[in-house]
Amino acid sequence: MPFCAAFNCTNRLKKGSGITFHRFPKSGSALLKEWLVKMRRDKWIPNKYSTMCSIHFEEVCFDRTGQTTRLREGSIPTIFNFSAHLKEKQKQKNQAESAIENSLQMWTVGQMHRVIGKAATKNF
Repeated sequence: MPFCAAFNCTNRLKKGSGITFHRFPKSGSALLKEWLVKMRRDKWIPNKYSTMCSIHFEEVCFDRTGQTTRLREGSIPTIFNFSAHLKEKQKQKNQAESAIENSLQMWTVGQMHRVIGKAATKNF
């Protein structure tokens, strides 16, 4: 019986619930790595029976044209209910990444100004 592998999710296969279950991408794929990053389950590795429920995907991720609900190619789960300590950890990580990105942008702008300044002085 399928159950959802997402942190803090207790969904299991139950007729009439409207919840669908979807297997993880193939082992070693870039898409699988993306799913695992989004799930924030550091040392967990899915097996061939592991599934994720439809609650964790946005509606645009689904192909409902046939009798079976399928995930569209390249779909990534984005809806999770993380505990407070995981949310804080992610917030700190995002702030650190933003600081690094801002430093790189400032460094790049500084380098461009130096290059433009040198080029301008050579032309005069």
